[in-house]
Amino acid sequence: MSARHAPYAAAAAAKDPEAVLACMTDDIRMHSPTKMTPFEGRQIVRFLFGHLVEVLEDFQFTATVEQGDVAVLFFTCAIGGRPAEGCDVLTFSEDGLIKDFKVMIRPLRAVERLNEIMGERLKAFT
Repeated sequence: MSARHAPYAAAAAAKDPEAVLACMTDDIRMHSPTKMTPFEGRQIVRFLFGHLVEVLEDFQFTATVEQGDVAVLFFTCAIGGRPAEGCDVLTFSEDGLIKDFKVMIRPLRAVERLNEIMGERLKAFT
C-alpha cells in the first residue's frame, strides 16, 4: 500500500507551509479543534499553516494509520509551553491530494491556549 500521507508528513515536519499546501486540493476543508465550522480554501489554510508552524512547538509525528482514502497521523507538541498530543485526520481526493483535514488535540488546557493564540492571529487575516 502506498503511503499517501508521506508528502504531507514531510512538509509538516519541515515546517514548510507552501509544501503542505501543495499536498491539498484547491477547495481544501480544514476542521479546527476549536471551531465547529471548517475553514475552506487555500488562502485561509495557507494563513493558518503559516502560523501553526510557529505555534505548535516541538511538533513530532509519532504514529500513522492509513486505510483507503483516509490517513490518521498522531503527533505530540507543545502549545504556549503546554504539552499536547493529537492527530490529523486526512481524507484524500481521487488524485491523491488532501481534500479534508481534521485536527484533534488534547488536553483541554492546550486546546484553550491554541484557541487564544490563533484567535489573536486570525484577526489579521484579510
